[in-house]
This record gives sequence, structure tokens and C-alpha cells, in this order.
Amino acid sequence: MQLGQSFIIRNRIPAFKLTDIARLDVWLKRNTGITQAGTALSAWADQSGNNNDATQSTGTDQPTVSASGRVTFDGVREVLNLDTQLTLSVFTVIIAMNPDETVTLENESPLGKGGNDIIKLYRGQDNERIALKANGVQSEINPMSEPFPTSQFLLTCQRDAAGLFTVRFNGTQVGAASSVITNLYDINQIGSGSIANAQFSGDLNEIAIFSSALSLSDLQKAEADIINRNNI
Repeated sequence: MQLGQSFIIRNRIPAFKLTDIARLDVWLKRNTGITQAGTALSAWADQSGNNNDATQSTGTDQPTVSASGRVTFDGVREVLNLDTQLTLSVFTVIIAMNPDETVTLENESPLGKGGNDIIKLYRGQDNERIALKANGVQSEINPMSEPFPTSQFLLTCQRDAAGLFTVRFNGTQVGAASSVITNLYDINQIGSGSIANAQFSGDLNEIAIFSSALSLSDLQKAEADIINRNNI
């Protein structure tokens, strides 16, 4: 080391992660914490720190997982069960998903509780319509400003403290329900299995559930992080 040599100390900014945002209840992160036998997925460990793991012990009900972390549900009976049911008033749900456009399901539900509490994606000719069904009471956005994408996309659903339900595709808002929703929304299933008219067929590659309506700044950070990890 030469006399007079100077050193510049650079402060390193830690990389953003979803757990930096408060009220993260469930984080099923892509290709992380997965227990599988062959391609069958039996457990998906929650990365939020709350131990809200998603599991399925019955082999015929297990979704499949690829080497790249694509988690595929068949729209017939495959479903994961949360270890603890979430009962939410205010929430933000962010899902990296790819519904299977080759099937003829009338509706699809990526998560909820039975047929009583679901986020319902209308398919086929009605693909500009989405609903939040909370404790049996259904409120719809019909139509959204654009139809559901036909390839992998980011779906964000949020209900704020005033009961306003809004939906975003790939970080852009596409609609808001005209009615105020006050009923609690229960979640204990990922993928809806054999629920009539609300099965899910396709990929659910990453899911984050917050028990809060994120600020726009935090929402944009969370969406960008999941979009980047899932190559959306």
C-alpha cells in the first residue's frame, strides 16, 4: 500500500425482498421451499416467516412442478391446502399465473375457500370480467378495461379499508368494483380442486398475500420483484 493512497467506502444498498413490506402473511415464492416426488408437489413452504405452508398429502390431488418452478394445476381436483386459514378484510393478493386457455372452464378460481370465498376469473367469451366472492356475497368488475392476458401475467387484487376492490394486470390497474365490499374473505386453498364451476387449470408460479392494502410505492416494488423473478 502506497503512502497517501485513498480508499472509497461504498455503501451497499440491500436488495429488496417482499418481507421488507409489512403484513406479508403468505409468500409462496417461485421455485423455493418446494417438496416433491418426481414432478408431484406435496408441500410449498411459506417464505413470509409465518409458517403458512401450502401442502397436499393425497397423491392424486397434488399439482405438478417443473424444474423451472412452474406449478401446474389440472382444473379437476389438484389443490394445495394452507396450514392456517386466512380471514381477511383489507388485503393485497399478487399472483404470477398462466391460465390454461385450451380448456373450457366457465370460471377459474386461483385461491379461496370452497365455492363460498373465491376470486373468480370469468373465461371464454366473458373474459373481461372478474369477481370477488367474500363469504358468499359476490361483487364484480364487469367489464375490465381489457381482457385477461392469454400468456403468463401478474394478477393483483386489492381491497382497501373503504371496501373498494381493484384489479391490476402486470402492474397496471384494469378495473374497480362499483360496490363496496365489507364481507370477510377466507383463504385456505391454492387452486380450487373439484369445486363446481370454479376450478383452476394452468400455472400458479408465485403467490404473495398481504393483510393490508399496500401503498402504491410498496405495491409497485412487490409487483416488479415478482415480475422480474417470473420473467413476465
